Amino acid sequence: MEKRKYLFVSMALIVVSVLLVSGCIQTGGEQTEAEFKVSNFELDKKEVSPGETIQVSGDVENVGGKTGDYTLKVKVNGYVEHSETVTLEPGNTETVQFQVMRNDAGTYEVELYSLMPAEGVGDLKDSFTVIKETAEFQVSNLQINPTQAIPDETIEISADVENIGEKTGDHTVQLTINGEEENTQTVTLEPGNTETVQFQVTKTQEGTYEVELDGTSGTFTIEKEETGTGEEPPQVTGLEVTEKVGQLDLEWDSIDNVDHYKIYRDGEFLNTSTTSTYIDKDVKNGRSYSYTVSLLRDSVEGPKSESVSGTVVYIGT
Repeated sequence: MEKRKYLFVSMALIVVSVLLVSGCIQTGGEQTEAEFKVSNFELDKKEVSPGETIQVSGDVENVGGKTGDYTLKVKVNGYVEHSETVTLEPGNTETVQFQVMRNDAGTYEVELYSLMPAEGVGDLKDSFTVIKETAEFQVSNLQINPTQAIPDETIEISADVENIGEKTGDHTVQLTINGEEENTQTVTLEPGNTETVQFQVTKTQEGTYEVELDGTSGTFTIEKEETGTGEEPPQVTGLEVTEKVGQLDLEWDSIDNVDHYKIYRDGEFLNTSTTSTYIDKDVKNGRSYSYTVSLLRDSVEGPKSESVSGTVVYIGT
């Protein structure tokens, strides 16, 4: 009987030893499985340009009692983009990083995700926005010269076009007069640059004309010259030409009660001025030009001044 009891105890001890070695029995409350926690989810940028990379990161920690593997994935708008597996000993933490990129403008949802259970997974969501760089234009400083003219007199219309956007682009400026398209001009501008567009128009019929240039507006009036018993305006006197590099400066005696002055170059109408000065920059270095000036008073043009010539200064290399 004693011998049988001894054999039973011996066999029981052998079984317990085998179970302890194989890990089937837990001792001292020790955990035998790896458990994980995911935290510190972060996007390094929330707004990017097309093609710019965003770094997505999160910390994986083994909070269990056994070394194990954990696979973490990143989803963008519900689709798995990348995955990475880390092997961690108990108590260790590793930062997992992914890179994502999009070319199309829009907002994208990002999620750190795994099929394996872990504390924190399911709440790790954020978003980023891709902002499309565009060229944006602003038209300002509309100029109409003269604002009062006679039939078939040339009207100069100009305005400044500025690219206030973030990308080089083209912009077509449309000139309309009385609601109808008169002309267009296209400019190409880098961000922050400005260019002046210029148009020339003539009108035969009397009346007031409404001008619109990309949101800016103004008017000019056409009136026939008065003929008959009216007193003829005086002749412009004191015309002088100052010769400079790349330009010729004109100046003459100022006269009261003037609509505007008309400048002629080499016998052809050149431009108008509301003051007694004019700078001609549309010239060629080394070339000579002759000028006369007349004035308009009450839409009647007076006699032209004496002709004065000047030569554009040229500095050779």
